[in-house]
Amino acid sequence: MTATLIHGNLLVAIETMRSRVWSHEALAADRTAWRGQDYRGAPVCGALQGWRLRGFWTEEVRAHGARQGFRLVTFDVEQRAIADVRRPGPPRVGKYGVDVAAIEIVARHVLVADPAVELCVVDEIGKMECLSQGFVDAVRTLLAQARPLLATVALRGEGLIEEVKREPRVRRMYLTCDNRDHLPEEIAHILREASA
Repeated sequence: MTATLIHGNLLVAIETMRSRVWSHEALAADRTAWRGQDYRGAPVCGALQGWRLRGFWTEEVRAHGARQGFRLVTFDVEQRAIADVRRPGPPRVGKYGVDVAAIEIVARHVLVADPAVELCVVDEIGKMECLSQGFVDAVRTLLAQARPLLATVALRGEGLIEEVKREPRVRRMYLTCDNRDHLPEEIAHILREASA
């Protein structure tokens, strides 16, 4: 996975092989963090306390200890299931049937340019999300407007996934076990410096 951070002319990408695990733990380990009640679970956004944030993160849906699917959760704590092993397909990504309409709804309502928003968070730009043309168009619009953006991006993929990685403003940072504790603060520091 690549996490991408754009601030004006600055784009930072963080890559890790641990798909979805880092983004959930580093960005939104505690859903209440997004409501401003407890920032301990969201180190990157927590370090930006007081910033006006918009976007979503992806959570695993688990039952009896096994991953059953994924849902998108917005900063308003609206939740939309986007994939489930029991959902019929197509479309399918791996063993998951994908609800493209749910991704479209989130993209239409959340991924819109707003001058009042200081940082847009997109977790994740992955194969499932890219099945939605509305999602792809919304991310492209944000990129074209050079809006501040923090996004996790699939390690492998085509189309929008590759576009984001080829973005000339990209600066890649690799997430490892050694740097996972200090990387969220480093990202927040880059954002604060760029906005000063």
